[in-house]
Amino acid sequence: MSFPKNDLRDISSSTTDEVYVLGMTQNSTVFNASVLQYATDLQSLYMEKGCLVNVNVMPIVGNNGTIKNATVLIYYNDGETSYDENTTVYMI
Repeated sequence: MSFPKNDLRDISSSTTDEVYVLGMTQNSTVFNASVLQYATDLQSLYMEKGCLVNVNVMPIVGNNGTIKNATVLIYYNDGETSYDENTTVYMI
């Protein structure tokens, strides 16, 4: 099996995009529930391909209840390749 660069790029890109859109449009309570649903759906999708994917998002909430930024932790394992990514998404 070759290095799964397409899977990793797709997971990273879609997760960053999703976190940004949710962070810009939702308060912290709705954000957390929406991100959890996204992570669960993503995990199920890749589980069907035989891969373990975990996404954890830790938002930083401003004084007015809006999301300032969010740290995104992604773990991927397809049985041969294990990959961790840690990035911060800024809501600007």
